[in-house]
Amino acid sequence: MGIKSETNLDKLFEGVNQRLDEITEKAIEAMIIAGINTVAAARSLNTYTDRTGNLRSSIGCVVYYGGAKRFENFEAHGASESGDIGVNNAREFAESVAKDYGEQLVLVLVAGMDYAAYVESKGFDVVTGPWQNFSDIFEQYFNA
Repeated sequence: MGIKSETNLDKLFEGVNQRLDEITEKAIEAMIIAGINTVAAARSLNTYTDRTGNLRSSIGCVVYYGGAKRFENFEAHGASESGDIGVNNAREFAESVAKDYGEQLVLVLVAGMDYAAYVESKGFDVVTGPWQNFSDIFEQYFNA
């Protein structure tokens, strides 16, 4: 003789699932705000000369959750045509990286021009400095 449960498990976990959804949305919101702040800080750095506008325009971020884009922050700087090159490179690269994470919550911060790492290797901060503050900003907004 076996034991038969008449408990509706969906009803039992309804409150838990609702709370999990609320926490997830708060994490997404905090990640977006932290991304906006981090990108703004990186764009405002005056450690290098960006003659074409490509490098500064290639600084941006995307937030994906559940395989869907929830937010993006890209903006052309400098000469219109050049800035668009940076934005397009950054968006394309960030989206390709984010999609590798499937259903997970992910923020991808990029400096999408190929030479961004070279500029940083010469001692000019492009995104590294502002990125180091990301987790503190995220935590501040998540815990608010």
